[in-house]
Amino acid sequence: MNSHSGSPEAQGSLPAVYQAVDGTQTDAPGAPPPADGPARASRVAPGAAATLGSQVKKASNPSVDDPGEQARLLEEGVSRQPDDGVPRETAESGLGSPVRVSADDGTSHHYDGLPLVTLSFEDLTMDVVTPGDGFVRRTLKNLVNRPVAQPTRKRILSLEGVQASFSPGDCVALMGSSGAGKTTLLNVLSGRLAKNVGGRVQFNGMELPPEVSKAISCFVQQEVMFFGALTVQEHLEYQAALRLPPSISSHERAATVKTMIEKVGLSKVANSLIGNVSQHQLVGISGGEQRRLSVATELLTEPCVVFADEPTSGLDSYMAMQVVKLLKDLALGGRTVVCTIHQPSSSVFAEFNKVLLMSEGHILYCGPREASIAWFARLGQACEADMNPAEFLIKTTAVTDENREEALQRTFEWADRWRREGPAFLEQWEALGGRIAASSDQMRIQRLISSLDTPPSSTPPHGRDDLRVEKRDTGLRSRSMSHQSDDSALDQNLSARNSLGPAGPMDVPKRDSLHDDRTHVSRKLSSRAQYMLQGGAMSKAVLEEMKRDKISVFNESWLQIHRSALLRSRDSFSTYVKLITTLISALIPAFMYYRLTWQSSDAWNKVSSSFYIILSESMACLFGASMAFNKERPIIQREYESGATRMPLYFIGRITADSVLWLIFPFIYHVIVYWIAGLGGDSVSKYFASLAITLLTIQVMLSYTYVVVSLITNPVVSTVVLQIMQMVLTLFSGFMVKLDELGKFWIWIVYLSPFKYALPCFTVTIFTDAEITSPARPPLSGLEFLDNTFGFKRDTFWLYIGMMFVLGICTRLIGMVALTWRTRRIKENQ
Repeated sequence: MNSHSGSPEAQGSLPAVYQAVDGTQTDAPGAPPPADGPARASRVAPGAAATLGSQVKKASNPSVDDPGEQARLLEEGVSRQPDDGVPRETAESGLGSPVRVSADDGTSHHYDGLPLVTLSFEDLTMDVVTPGDGFVRRTLKNLVNRPVAQPTRKRILSLEGVQASFSPGDCVALMGSSGAGKTTLLNVLSGRLAKNVGGRVQFNGMELPPEVSKAISCFVQQEVMFFGALTVQEHLEYQAALRLPPSISSHERAATVKTMIEKVGLSKVANSLIGNVSQHQLVGISGGEQRRLSVATELLTEPCVVFADEPTSGLDSYMAMQVVKLLKDLALGGRTVVCTIHQPSSSVFAEFNKVLLMSEGHILYCGPREASIAWFARLGQACEADMNPAEFLIKTTAVTDENREEALQRTFEWADRWRREGPAFLEQWEALGGRIAASSDQMRIQRLISSLDTPPSSTPPHGRDDLRVEKRDTGLRSRSMSHQSDDSALDQNLSARNSLGPAGPMDVPKRDSLHDDRTHVSRKLSSRAQYMLQGGAMSKAVLEEMKRDKISVFNESWLQIHRSALLRSRDSFSTYVKLITTLISALIPAFMYYRLTWQSSDAWNKVSSSFYIILSESMACLFGASMAFNKERPIIQREYESGATRMPLYFIGRITADSVLWLIFPFIYHVIVYWIAGLGGDSVSKYFASLAITLLTIQVMLSYTYVVVSLITNPVVSTVVLQIMQMVLTLFSGFMVKLDELGKFWIWIVYLSPFKYALPCFTVTIFTDAEITSPARPPLSGLEFLDNTFGFKRDTFWLYIGMMFVLGICTRLIGMVALTWRTRRIKENQ
């Protein structure tokens, strides 16, 4: 949708004449048709996407060199530029001709209000380095005279001598058989893979830093991952709060979420749970709806380039078509869409206008979809009339084990031939009369929008200099003749609309406050992207501004706490399991130690039951928290990689929600065991004191759990490590082994065991003011019994309480650092 920063009156007075670089005049899209009919007025000469080196006029916008002024302009969403000769804003006609529409007041025309970005690459290569044997393995192999594995380097992407570009409006399909390298190429283009990569990837003719390229693009991953206990709207609301700058108000965020839900066609399921089978949430939205939700999540930040990895994977033909149509609509909105796709149906394949075909890391074809069959016919591979073209292309270029050597040789020959003859073939294809339409879907959409924004009642005067358009033609873009009939129908609609005047049936409806809020958000985000596309110091200034203009630490922490608590409250399956487990594990010892007395024979049982209470609740916390975290980890990893989540703040929210959760079930457990077993008699104060010590121990063990699961990403390995840790900490609690008799080597483990501090504190609380009686000897105070038998002293009570607080705080800090470091390493090693 075109966006103007001026008033409606100013917008209405925009002239309908474009002034090109060479001084010629071209009818603006949507201008009233001349006397010879509407078709002529709606046609614009085609051209390819412009590069940075194209000759353009200097913009008339004033220079803005002060960083503070730049930040203010970013906040207001005003599009201006330094007076350095580089055009501030560019737009592109539907045929690929980049045009810049700029008025004296800085207004501009864009598809959907976005800056238009052309993605290009040249001479791309990528190597995979396999490390050799480590020091230990090398030493062992040398001892037994076995060969030592050396580091190896294998080239998995080899595009030397190949140049390609994708322009705004392009919906590109990266195709090839499994292992062809299409996902690798997509990751390189998106900046997700940067190690051992050669060649150049450019945005509007510039090589941008990874931070900038990721800020103006988005990546829709193949595997769908969501918190299934959230609804569609709640998910987008959380994502909008995390991703959008705080300068955008809550009303604007709500407008953004509502608009995005409508845009991707999820209005009917906006209040439905997303669902996740792995999280025991069987009822949820369909697979196709989840795919569209993935796209909506990434579109919140208004990216100019959309990368999608296998967006139709696992979907039926109908759902696949819906997802691909959504991607096509995004392209028609002015975005550059590039996605990998495997074995599409003929109808899905027809939605793409460009195809890039790969095999064994080489490009065999890159150009218009319609021309792909003609190119392979030139290679002697004819497609049968009744065969799916996509199936033909993949089958023809596949390399199987049966004919691997022959297929590899053929692949290399075809790749070399495309490098040598491909550009000339595309030029011939574009020049074929009757095969290429002089217009496109993008052009039709631009004419429609421009016609709605231009007053139809009067013809704008010529010669006005308050609006200047600079147009750069650098080539031709091709489209099939299948769009010509649609263009003719559209021309008739535009002509009818212009003749009807402002009250015509195609008039834009009145904008409500929701639309205005959404437009304001788009303008802010678009201005930010336009600044970043300037490159150099301007991009760095915007990146610094973006780092400062993030959601505050307090607000994000509260948001993470709120989301984690909401997820826990809706996880009914886990809640029921924990409740049943708590009741069973509490009733068994409660009746086993039923109504203990202060006889000497029961004193031991009181100590052992105290130890069992602490141990059983700690173990439940240990494995319950680790299982829940391991289920969430892939989702949080993805949020971190997209820049939506800061791991330390997620850790705070996650462990805070878990800490509250693990106050509830121990409370139920303690009520049952304490009163049925009669641990402290009828003393209520001892009940609350012993409960507090149990809860403190659980919090410390929860911190230990997060240290382990943060460092170890494999759920099976982390569970084994937790079991070993639990066993070791239990052995050095002072109940099973006298600590005074241990060697000095084990002292460090003793001080790290929270049970070493928890058991003395718990039993001292229970045995205070108690008198142990025995028929064979005089009565003994409870504290004397503990001192003589186990060495537990009351004097160390508060010291041990303090030590547990120290252990809990230190291990939580270690867990936070470990989680942040580990997620960063995973991101870097991808």
